[in-house]
Amino acid sequence: PTRRSSDLGCQALSIMVFNKIYQVVLKMLTDLENWQTDTQYEDATIAKDFCFKLVNAYFACFFVAFVQNNFKVFGVDMHCPSWHCMPELTGTLAAISLVQMTLVQTIEVGMPLLKNRMNVAKEEAALRQRLADKGLPSDGPIEPMKPEEEENKLEAFEGVFPEYQEMVVQFGYVTLFAAAFPLTAALALLNNMIEIRTDAYKLLQATQRPSPKRAADIGTWMVILDIIATCSILTNCALVGFTSHGLFFYFP
Repeated sequence: PTRRSSDLGCQALSIMVFNKIYQVVLKMLTDLENWQTDTQYEDATIAKDFCFKLVNAYFACFFVAFVQNNFKVFGVDMHCPSWHCMPELTGTLAAISLVQMTLVQTIEVGMPLLKNRMNVAKEEAALRQRLADKGLPSDGPIEPMKPEEEENKLEAFEGVFPEYQEMVVQFGYVTLFAAAFPLTAALALLNNMIEIRTDAYKLLQATQRPSPKRAADIGTWMVILDIIATCSILTNCALVGFTSHGLFFYFP
């Protein structure tokens, strides 16, 4: 039987959770390598991150497309209804894309604002405690912070690495499985139009101003995009030839 939408939603959430866990492991591993320059450090981080994302983000779609109908998993036959996995692949890809696009935008803006509120509340509580220790009334209104103080409480901008991560993973969903769900490209376009505004809001309102940095190009990310684009030719040919039943009309 086909999987329920709740199962697909849980699958999309698990991908995001493991991505967050691996970010911590990724930093630890790269720090232990002790690279000499920032460029070497960034290249090593991108390479390890791509290897993990290739498995974590796309495994479910590759499994439905090329494994489920052709192999038994631990002795269990999991073939799709009528041996036609294209509809299930479409549902899997749509669920993962929609859940991740929605939650990522919410988390990107919501988490810095939430941390900012927590920092302000923590400082107000410490101030009231100091007043109480001095025997002064601590339950009255507190003078509002100046704009400079408010900006000081904002979270530091974490850099463009997460933004590149998101765009590269999205590019993979759009290109690697385009034959199964062409509407992914339209969803990605809509997501990016919204993300331009959410990123602007995050930079101007939710985080501290980032330090200016110059770059000649996007570095190793361009190599990753070339790899995904090349692999997408192979995967889409395989989807049309093996996963889809489209060719059966011409070569029964």
